[in-house]
Amino acid sequence: MRIDNLYRSSRAASVFLILFAIVTLCFAALLPFLLESPLLGFVLMGLPMIFVALAMLLQGLAGVYARIEIIGDGLKMVLPGWRGFPVPPMRRATLKWDEVLAVRRRVEIYTVLIPPVMITPFAVEVYAIATSRGRFIAGKRAIRRLPEAMDEISLKSGHPIQSQGELRVGLFRCLLCGAPDWR
Repeated sequence: MRIDNLYRSSRAASVFLILFAIVTLCFAALLPFLLESPLLGFVLMGLPMIFVALAMLLQGLAGVYARIEIIGDGLKMVLPGWRGFPVPPMRRATLKWDEVLAVRRRVEIYTVLIPPVMITPFAVEVYAIATSRGRFIAGKRAIRRLPEAMDEISLKSGHPIQSQGELRVGLFRCLLCGAPDWR
């Protein structure tokens, strides 16, 4: 099977994240032995370090595998399960061009309320490929050159990209209830 175009995340950045996560986990494990107050140091420094290291490890692993392959009669995709923060589990699909029903784009602006009154927004450009087998969603952070990949998918499938503008959503609401559905 000939691959016409391959879009993937940066392998170098993914490997760096994985290695940095491993070093951070090792340092967090050593903290109780290095500090005068091991329990307090582990709770205040070690646990946050472990959380950040696990997030880096998951993002690095997702980055190693995330890809969109444009092949002659269709496409192959391996996309992260969550669009705003590319982490496993990964969704895999091999599709023919006639299975693609629509290609959509929107910018999701997540807001986080940080006391006392500060609202911190962050935007994620998101694309959805509606197919006869379901919807496949990818955030721009998951795959380098994702807009180019979606332009090519749109062109080859014969369905222009439908822009749905911006959508504001609370991060915690999204985590508890799921992301808003596509129109």
